[in-house]
Amino acid sequence: IFFLAKICLLLPNIVLIKHYYANEPELRELYLKQQENPQDENIQKEIQEYKAKQFEQENGNRRN
Repeated sequence: IFFLAKICLLLPNIVLIKHYYANEPELRELYLKQQENPQDENIQKEIQEYKAKQFEQENGNRRN
């Protein structure tokens, strides 16, 4: 387990983002943009809007 944890810490964030968000390409691209420019508040807003839209879709589908 220690060895696996050490490998994860050595991998660049981009690799982890691409793997973790493989099924959500739009969110993956937003996080990759954020890695390139972490100070950009517009990207943060886009991520929040995307997550809010996903939340609405998931909860709206449960109500119907």
